Amino acid sequence: MAGVISMNSKQNLLSYKSTRDMSKILNPQAKIKTPGIQKPKNQLDTVFGSHSVHSIPPSFSFRDFQKKLPHAQIKLDNNLKNHYGVNSTLSLSRPVCGKMITVQILSNHGSNSKISLSSIVLLDEKRRQIEIKAISSVPVLSNPKNLENLINTNLLKDDLEVFNMDWPLPQQYESLSIIITIDQGNHPKYVRIWNSKNSDDSSTKNVIILNGVKQIGSGEIPKGFGVDIEIQQEQGMEQSNSTLLLQELFPSLMPEKKLEDSFGGYPFQNTQKISLEILSTYCDEKYIGINGIDFYNDNYQKLIDLDIKDIIVENCSMVQNHSALTRCSKHSVNDHDMFLAETNWTQRPIINFVFRNKVRLSKIVIWNWNAEKRNLKFGIKSLILRADDKLFFAGTVRLANGRIYGMEYCSTEIWLTDMKSIRDYENYRDD
Repeated sequence: MAGVISMNSKQNLLSYKSTRDMSKILNPQAKIKTPGIQKPKNQLDTVFGSHSVHSIPPSFSFRDFQKKLPHAQIKLDNNLKNHYGVNSTLSLSRPVCGKMITVQILSNHGSNSKISLSSIVLLDEKRRQIEIKAISSVPVLSNPKNLENLINTNLLKDDLEVFNMDWPLPQQYESLSIIITIDQGNHPKYVRIWNSKNSDDSSTKNVIILNGVKQIGSGEIPKGFGVDIEIQQEQGMEQSNSTLLLQELFPSLMPEKKLEDSFGGYPFQNTQKISLEILSTYCDEKYIGINGIDFYNDNYQKLIDLDIKDIIVENCSMVQNHSALTRCSKHSVNDHDMFLAETNWTQRPIINFVFRNKVRLSKIVIWNWNAEKRNLKFGIKSLILRADDKLFFAGTVRLANGRIYGMEYCSTEIWLTDMKSIRDYENYRDD
């Protein structure tokens, strides 16, 4: 029987709730300089056991991130143009969806001149090594290639193969953050942090482990040895939106620049809830399918799961994956990644998105049902959108193509403004 499904309902197995736990270790007033970019070499000399690996790109490019901000005018420091990186993964224009772990180094064993560390390894529950796709640091190193030493897992290293840098850090930094990116399908259980056998007082001592902004582990590393820090099971690992990671973990990197018209910042309305009322699909069957929905605020930043307090589905039954509606990347043709529900159409299906805090929305993007092995006509054809119960859109949604290639051209963009200068603003999509 049709009914209401709430992600917060204690009686319902589809309950879902996400909370923020902002780390107090970070200094929100930090003034961080903006480095430039230099293309890397094609290969690394780093070795995993006996297997050589390709060059691992740093996990973000500050130059790319700052240049892509709306109307931002960032003056780059000409003295910081040795940043090693290509295929930036924390770029606003090319956000990367995967799992990101930040190892924050808080102290060493007493040295007042430098800090050193032999390696950082991520392991699954069977202690099998997980491949690291990207690695970066905040602050940016004078020689970022030094980070490659951290993914060299040889136990016997000479001094040139051990990561080291000046210590303590400049006053605006309270810790050294090593940001590691892995594939979304991996499930890390341990973080192995190892000091060199020949390490002295410069060796790393106290660390904490973050997933996004949530602390998931901490530990003390002995001289000349290492420890496996277990990721706390109750908090676990979530996928991270790379752009939002910068904005939340390092807020000082994100200037307050709003979408503007000729009079300044555009006055988008504060919204607590968006309601999507489905009028019809492209077929006469009982199924309704949606790939996902993106919400953009007035700074043209895409919201993530942590911004959504609740998703409430009304007048539907047999609901699949309603929590996946706001997942980071919509580039999928797998029906298991998408929302699917049944309805008898006696009442119109409604999906309510309740935000954790009021947000000034600038745009909504609807990605229709895109499952290549199912009927694409399960997708929405016509709908009504309301912001806090006030109607602002009634119209048609494009039918998806059932492919990854070209799927962005089948998405439906709904702006919450008629200003042409804003609507023409360059779209930043997932790749």
